[in-house]
Amino acid sequence: MHEGSFFAVLDAHKGPHDDLLEAVNQVRRYRNWVSHGKRGARPPDVSPRVAYERLGEFLAVFFPEPTVSNELVEEWVERVRGNAD
Repeated sequence: MHEGSFFAVLDAHKGPHDDLLEAVNQVRRYRNWVSHGKRGARPPDVSPRVAYERLGEFLAVFFPEPTVSNELVEEWVERVRGNAD
């Protein structure tokens, strides 16, 4: 893993989901404003619930959970059962 800013992560995903990226950027800007002492101009408020929903959608779109076929699960279960005997 490589260290960098969250903005760089968002910037790397520009494309068909720019509206979602901007919504997540609003969360980032508000979080930074709060965590750095509320200096400068106040960005639009983002409630915890809205932040959670936006970040959850971001993760679902850009980092979806891998899917595993039923056949692969059954094969794995059979292997485990075979090693248990």
